[in-house]
Amino acid sequence: MPHWRADGKELFYVAPNNYLMAAEVDTSGAAFLVKSVGQLFGPLALPDIIASSFDVSADGQRFLSPLPPEGEIPEPLTVVQNWTAGLKK
Repeated sequence: MPHWRADGKELFYVAPNNYLMAAEVDTSGAAFLVKSVGQLFGPLALPDIIASSFDVSADGQRFLSPLPPEGEIPEPLTVVQNWTAGLKK
């Protein structure tokens, strides 16, 4: 769920490593150009579960996002597949 800066010159998104990234872009010509990409901060908490895990101010200077508590490692999510087969035993 990327977010644009209000003037359309920067795109913010969460990378696979859960860090918030900023891509400076140029959309003035016929092509979409990425000028630079940089890591801002992170890791963000629960980016895959929360539909939009951050928001950005219109000027791109302030962010609102959940962060994991200092020193705590989030518990892993366990997915059980074919759980109905276990009911028949």
